[in-house]
Amino acid sequence: MRRLATLFLLAVMAAAAIGLYQVKHNAKDLAEENDRIAARIDRTRNNIAVLQAEWSNLNDPARIQSLAQRHLGLGSLDLNQIANASDIPMRAIPKAPLNKAQLEMLIEDTITTTGSTGGSR
Repeated sequence: MRRLATLFLLAVMAAAAIGLYQVKHNAKDLAEENDRIAARIDRTRNNIAVLQAEWSNLNDPARIQSLAQRHLGLGSLDLNQIANASDIPMRAIPKAPLNKAQLEMLIEDTITTTGSTGGSR
């Protein structure tokens, strides 16, 4: 009976040692993966900081104004170019839709005026 108990305990200890080795190996793999992810996060944060600095430089109003004047020929805004919304004319009220005879007459007039059937290809 004593030998059976000893063999059983040895088997349990061997199984525990194998299990402990596997857990240690898995923990080591996870720690390495964690380090890789942390390094990737740091690189990404550095890239974001660089991009934010570039964005800030590209959106500098003085730089944009200089580029607009150089490449677009734009000048400063005059006061007479500013209008109120009330100065904009209202859209005309749409007419009733054309019936078939009016539409055909309009098409015929367009063809006779342009001398073609709608365009060249």
